[in-house]
Amino acid sequence: SPAPGLYEIHQAHAFGYVTADGRYLVSGDLIDMQSGARLTDQRRNQERLQSVLEQAGNAIVFAPPPGQARQWVTIFTDVDCHYCKLLHKEIDAINDAGIGVRYLFFSKDGKPSQAFEEAQKVWCDVDRQGVLSTALLTGKLPRRAAGACPNPVESQYELAKAMGLRGTPATILPDGSVLYGFVKAREFVKQVDEHPAR
Repeated sequence: SPAPGLYEIHQAHAFGYVTADGRYLVSGDLIDMQSGARLTDQRRNQERLQSVLEQAGNAIVFAPPPGQARQWVTIFTDVDCHYCKLLHKEIDAINDAGIGVRYLFFSKDGKPSQAFEEAQKVWCDVDRQGVLSTALLTGKLPRRAAGACPNPVESQYELAKAMGLRGTPATILPDGSVLYGFVKAREFVKQVDEHPAR
């Protein structure tokens, strides 16, 4: 680790520090008292960002107009989440500000649950983006929503749990930090700009 005599250890997204002889374990965050830098948070953010980028190919994407993307975020959403619905109403304004959104699923009721099954139906539809928008904006899946197919919903749920996410919407900002809950588009863009990719 950056601290002499301590070595960083981590399992999934849990971090700790041990002495060189392995005898003592420090369970907590490392902070540089000179600079104020929260070193463990920085490492946790890096791990979180790497994990969500590995899921990027399994995301439902809402992109800015061509050539205007300046930052990307990943939002863990739940089709039955009230605040996820409010945030999705801001998606056009977010995209117009040059922020691309990758949606992953995290059903607050766990698995199995109705929300978990609905997320699978969204993924299995030929028009994932349209069905997700309909579900988030109206609270209902279109009647034509597909049945079962191979899908990443369970792996996304497990990833969110491993990262210790506490609810939805949970936005992974460009630097890997987390923004919880609903904010209007202007504040959302401000938060993204204050946490740029490193």
